Amino acid sequence: MSRTRDKNPVLAELAMFAILAALWALFFWRALTPNPNDHVTFEEGDFSGQFYSFGAYQAARLLSGEIPLWNPYATAGHPFLADVQAAVFYPPRLLTIVLSGLSGGWSYEALQTEAVLHFLLTSLLMYAFVRRLTGSRLAGLLSAIAWTYGGYLTGYPPLQLAVLETVTWTPMVMLGILEGTRDGKLRPACLALSGIGIGLAIHAGHSQSGLFLIYSSLAWLVYRAYVGRMRWQDALGAWVLIGAIGVGLGAVQLLPGMEYLRLTTRSGLGFDSKTGGFPFYDVAQMVIPGIVSLWSPLYVSVTGLALAGLALAWKTRGARFWGITALVALGLSFGGQLPIYHVVYLLVPGFGLFRGQERAAYVVSFALSVLIGLGAVALESYWRSHADDPRPILTGLMLTGLVVGVLTGALFLLWLKPEDDTWSEPLSKVTFALFAVWAAWALFKRLTGPNGPAWRITLVALIALELFGVNMGRGFEPIPAGERPHLPWILVDALRDETADVSQPFRIDGEWALGGNYGTLLGFADIMGASPLHLATLDYYLTYLPRYEVWELLGVRYLFAWDLELEVPTEVLGLEETPRGAISLHELTDPRPMALMMYDVWTVPEDGIALELLRDPGRYGLDLRNTVVITGEEPALELPDEPPDGAEVRFTTYAPEYVEIEVDTPADGVLRVSEGD
Repeated sequence: MSRTRDKNPVLAELAMFAILAALWALFFWRALTPNPNDHVTFEEGDFSGQFYSFGAYQAARLLSGEIPLWNPYATAGHPFLADVQAAVFYPPRLLTIVLSGLSGGWSYEALQTEAVLHFLLTSLLMYAFVRRLTGSRLAGLLSAIAWTYGGYLTGYPPLQLAVLETVTWTPMVMLGILEGTRDGKLRPACLALSGIGIGLAIHAGHSQSGLFLIYSSLAWLVYRAYVGRMRWQDALGAWVLIGAIGVGLGAVQLLPGMEYLRLTTRSGLGFDSKTGGFPFYDVAQMVIPGIVSLWSPLYVSVTGLALAGLALAWKTRGARFWGITALVALGLSFGGQLPIYHVVYLLVPGFGLFRGQERAAYVVSFALSVLIGLGAVALESYWRSHADDPRPILTGLMLTGLVVGVLTGALFLLWLKPEDDTWSEPLSKVTFALFAVWAAWALFKRLTGPNGPAWRITLVALIALELFGVNMGRGFEPIPAGERPHLPWILVDALRDETADVSQPFRIDGEWALGGNYGTLLGFADIMGASPLHLATLDYYLTYLPRYEVWELLGVRYLFAWDLELEVPTEVLGLEETPRGAISLHELTDPRPMALMMYDVWTVPEDGIALELLRDPGRYGLDLRNTVVITGEEPALELPDEPPDGAEVRFTTYAPEYVEIEVDTPADGVLRVSEGD
């Protein structure tokens, strides 16, 4: 493929960066503007409920000079560092924390700005990758626009921040492999760039997306070695180098993360729990976004899809690899509905750990975006070697997209026969996008000449207008960051007032009022929390035990509920009307302390038996308040026949990362602390 040549290549590249920066600023202008009347923030969801609160705890600990190892305010004690989605050592997060510390402290805006800047970063990286792959600035520009503003990246990844920040580094990893194997020669410095990208992706915290990245980059390396006629020993050495750097940089996160994963609910999930994926009809959203679901992760614009098809039809160099990659990833995204996932589940390490196979749409979107750039190269090559007027081909591309879009939409509407306004928003988005395509063509159709800028401007305008028309503003709400999160603040303030003079630590059950990780944000030791990774023991408690037994086991003293009368005696401390109904704040009349000396010790051989005893303690004569069940060998203690008088347990310090307990006991016993059950 020929490379673009001009008199001022540096200025030309800076112009491309400026265009991408301008498009980014336009797409996110409402998130960036300081005008409070126009400003928007990410809607309530995983971003606000999980990542914002996690970031607040992370910032508080790091700015206090502590590594956030353990969070006492979520899930009855949460191994913070071991939860990969906490992104404890992710460099951009550390930068956000430092800058926020210098500018007034951690805030919703700080984390949102971090997320939005990742779009600009991945846009520039994608341009660099495809520009170097094809030698074409147009190809790099089109691929960057399709990848950055396509349906996948602008869908749920910003709200599930770990996904966005993990996949951001994909172009960097692919670029390092491209340059590290150029002309069939190994360049370790360039391969190191890929290793750094993988290390950054590991720290960003979404393991499933990281797994897709690792296998996709491995396939890309194998392909590059094949076309470059490299020795297999050299290809293996290249992958060892990339892996060593990536794993080495990510080891501080990987090692505790793998240990934690073994103790979570994921370790007990079977095949049936992991096979979910797209329904087959979701493919229709490659043409008409929003017609099936809220998000359209397979959408890269109709014009872009036509260009990708052109790259494959004209057998552009490299198109076959990216086409196969997109096809394989699409097959995996359907989960257990297709045999390909069964094969991968059985044979490929790592795939048996994760649910939600529709996340393979990430690889589909990336591969299609590369194909869009290759399609642009095919057009450039054709028009350089033909004197024909370029307008017929461009018109054909546009009309093909319009016809396919209209026909697909009509067929689905006739089949589904909607009787309400369910389809009004997606159809209005599509109508706007198609109108924008037509308007762009009307504006540029009189500018001709294969060597002129008209057709290039037209392609950029078509794809940008389609994607911006459909995806711009998705996931945002015009709510000031200062009003995040939405909580029953009257009850929250009542709980603060009630607990201001409480000398000993306690837990709360905030499920019915707080949700997410807002206990962490507020400094209440909640037994609930938001993270895909939950300790299996806690999950068992919440799934199989009556709620009042959970309160007993975990040392809960305060709780929120819809009812004024509960199964155990409580005092109602407050009541607040919310959009979901009236919520009441309760204090248990006889709460169990978070730490107790136990003198009645039952020993069982394994955790499963201990959990079964808890499931029906009355049947087995188990006294939850005075008996502790442990697994393994009998403790070497001389336990008394009856609990002695005078035993006392006091928390002298209960703070993040540090707990100190004083115990006075007249006899041997077991100290039972409700922390990290």
